[in-house]
Amino acid sequence: MKTIGGNAFSFCESLTTLDLNQVETVGDYAFQYCVFVQPDLGDALVNLGAYAFAWCPNLEIVIFPDSLVTVGKSAFSNSPKIRSITIGASLTDLGEISFTGANNLETIHVSEKNPVFSSVDGVLLRDGGKELILCPPKNPMTEFIALPRWKPLRILHSGMSKLWKQ
Repeated sequence: MKTIGGNAFSFCESLTTLDLNQVETVGDYAFQYCVFVQPDLGDALVNLGAYAFAWCPNLEIVIFPDSLVTVGKSAFSNSPKIRSITIGASLTDLGEISFTGANNLETIHVSEKNPVFSSVDGVLLRDGGKELILCPPKNPMTEFIALPRWKPLRILHSGMSKLWKQ
């Protein structure tokens, strides 16, 4: 199977395990309100639709495979238990407010091979640090200083004081 259509598993509250091995496209709202903790997105996924995993109350860990290029708007919104996100090498298009409501998010990791996104101290950045996309709500940062020209950016918190100076 290459595609899972929109709303295919919406509100399937008994679905506890998900393995998308060989699936390339997941449609909009496909798994909204499902209860799994860590879906296996496989190694072939390229496109993830809008709201695909929205309102998943038990979702804790999100790992994007290196094959994933596009994540739709609000794909993981209102999934309050998400603690960790790992972004693979190919993601270039992350929809607006993809993780809004992920109030327990602690850290975001990004593959060093990703040409668009990066992460410093668990904070998601785009375009070589020119744009800050998301600071996880549970990140222990105590101070944020945006220096001139955006690329120079400092985030300071206990045990972490690196970010760039130009």
